Amino acid sequence: MATLIKQELTATWSGVRLIRLNEQVGTLLNEIDHVPNVLSACVCDNRGKLLGALVNGAWDAGEFNLAGVAIAQCFAAFQSKTECRDLEFRFEKKWLYARELGNAFVVVFYPPEMNLALLRMTLNVAAATFAADPELQKHLTQVAASKRDTLAHTFLDILGAQLVEQGNLLK
Repeated sequence: MATLIKQELTATWSGVRLIRLNEQVGTLLNEIDHVPNVLSACVCDNRGKLLGALVNGAWDAGEFNLAGVAIAQCFAAFQSKTECRDLEFRFEKKWLYARELGNAFVVVFYPPEMNLALLRMTLNVAAATFAADPELQKHLTQVAASKRDTLAHTFLDILGAQLVEQGNLLK
């Protein structure tokens, strides 16, 4: 069984907002935990900031945040040109699947031999409640209005900024 890491009390997340967030994130990640072979998973806001995680063993919040920002930027880049609700990345030993959750997204890390169809079916059900919670979605928008913000120069290195400019992704 994996360990569930919840959002801690911050200036942004406190009181009822924090409780609602942790309930929805916890429910979603617990459903993902029932899919065999999932290595880890996380939920991030529109800017890629970690809101909660499902981990097996040692973990580093900084790594999840770096991955979250990169995935938020990928969503923003693709969504500037076409509709994009999910992403898949395949590396040698670890694959990841990311899915939109309204004003947030979930990322699942898994081995190549995992049944991706089962994961997608699980997310079809589990993500629906999260994405359809109007109060939570409103709070998420207040925290990070858009993934598109991650394409600003403050989030990018020189090469990234050039690619965003060349691709006309902010127009």
